[in-house]
Amino acid sequence: MSILHLLASDSFITVNRNIAFSLGLDEAIILGELASEHNYYSINGGLQPDGSFYSTVQNIEERTTIKEKRQRAALKNLSNSGIITITVKG
Repeated sequence: MSILHLLASDSFITVNRNIAFSLGLDEAIILGELASEHNYYSINGGLQPDGSFYSTVQNIEERTTIKEKRQRAALKNLSNSGIITITVKG
């Protein structure tokens, strides 16, 4: 892996400091990742008619390094705060 690849913008995780302080670091990291995924699907026509999109525990872990147990806790907190809506399918 080259240094340019390591420094490329897609190698960074965007974290909102205010969300990290108010809800937690995992929540801020996951929300940043979900925002990136939403943007990707929006650009590539992958959003559902209601604006939702598909993501997995494995995908979020690969992109953030946050394991499933911490993801579930952070997602629950984000959902309980009304920031995201979670629908389980399949």
